[in-house]
Amino acid sequence: MVTADETGRRPIRREAVLKAIGAAAREAGLTKPVSCHTLRHSYATGLLEDGLDLRFIQGLLGHHSIRSTAPMPT
Repeated sequence: MVTADETGRRPIRREAVLKAIGAAAREAGLTKPVSCHTLRHSYATGLLEDGLDLRFIQGLLGHHSIRSTAPMPT
């Protein structure tokens, strides 16, 4: 696992990540629910809007199919 706790020895617990995301969302004044998936989606969207190649983003996200990565029609 890439992330670690404050000691650098143990993985961060899922609950700690969710708590931090919730606190940041409240502090930002967001009213819609925010999750780890929301952050992942926002990150990928930002990369795409910045002009990164969709196949590169697919690799970052670990998607096997480009259909999982391709933007949804609006």
